[in-house]
Amino acid sequence: MNNPKENHIRIQFINIKLRPKESQLPERYIELLDFIFQRKISVNTYSDKYTRIQSFYGKGTEIAHGELVNFTVLNPELPAYDTQNNELCMIAYDTKIGPNAKTCAYYFVPEFHKFIVLTNSKISINQIIKFLENSLNEVLNVDEEVDITVEKSSESIERIINSEAQYLKVSLSYSNNDNNDDWAAALDGEYRDNGVKKIEAIYKADKNNLFDISKTRSIKGNVILSQSNGYAEANIMEENKIVHINTNDHPRVEKITFINDITRSILEKVKEIFNAPI
Repeated sequence: MNNPKENHIRIQFINIKLRPKESQLPERYIELLDFIFQRKISVNTYSDKYTRIQSFYGKGTEIAHGELVNFTVLNPELPAYDTQNNELCMIAYDTKIGPNAKTCAYYFVPEFHKFIVLTNSKISINQIIKFLENSLNEVLNVDEEVDITVEKSSESIERIINSEAQYLKVSLSYSNNDNNDDWAAALDGEYRDNGVKKIEAIYKADKNNLFDISKTRSIKGNVILSQSNGYAEANIMEENKIVHINTNDHPRVEKITFINDITRSILEKVKEIFNAPI
């Protein structure tokens, strides 16, 4: 008897974060995505390309999933090119048909507000982010806001935290209250409780000096928070030279191995990473 074949994929994470904190409920995230799907909201995500949710499954479960579709919207007022006769011409388009369509799978774990796509997705991560930002803003209540960020790699965060720096910039907003580092969690709680929406911090060393990021708790805490809630960039000392690092260039990528149930395997990986019981 043959052993079941293992399949391997790589995934990355998009964080969807609602404000105010009273909106940060799993059922609210699902409700908003379902609104987008039911209303067939399409977003112009690049040039003449539009993106929408083609299918949406798993309401009321731990992980929702489906497919996004990306397609071309042709402008019927612009001419086409007749390659046979070497001339421009006007033709009738069926505006209900979007040519050049391509799809990609998505998964969403509402408890952790993680929207997950495969790294080899046929729709670019930038187009997916633009779709989520614009479509969610169409269905939010007037008192709600949303931030969309890509989860950064732990390696890039550790490189910054464990370095001496010449320059550091951190941009972030408060989280969905899902931090594991004690000091970062306390700092995040202060931002949330005091209604701080956005933090932009720049740290510079004295001329010809460096500062140790790990020795200042507030600086270290902000860098940790930026992994899921923004980004950090720095000029740091590595191997006796100054190097520049921007965590936007280092998204978190995880490998998934599964036999049959890809959805369950992704859910287990999310819980493993973000420290919840499976």
